Amino acid sequence: MSLRADLIIPIGDSWWSPLWAVLRTGQPVDLTDGWEVRAQARSRAGDPMTFYEWNLADDHILLGTASVSLTPGALAIETSTVQMYHPGVASEEWPVWEGVYDLEIRKDDDVFTLTHGSVRTTRDVTRDVT
Repeated sequence: MSLRADLIIPIGDSWWSPLWAVLRTGQPVDLTDGWEVRAQARSRAGDPMTFYEWNLADDHILLGTASVSLTPGALAIETSTVQMYHPGVASEEWPVWEGVYDLEIRKDDDVFTLTHGSVRTTRDVTRDVT
């Protein structure tokens, strides 16, 4: 089961998604060990056209680790983390747009959707006037 998270991306801004923890049976998954990690945005799930893709090859998927404690003083759980990113220049020419996305990890025959939801782009309120 994946977590639903709706995203709003300001056009022309550098942008980071929320950070998602990746565990399997309470242990971090080493996503550098042959896992493919990618996300795509489309107008609707069945649309053949991809609006944007985040992946490891272009450094628009960031992998990391984190220690998470559910309560102060509790034993910390070590996790792997995944975050989507793009620099502002990647979205400078984007239109105002709405669609859907998902973020998945894949290795061999195992595919897991970590998160999914709606995604929309918006114009900045603060910007240069031309």
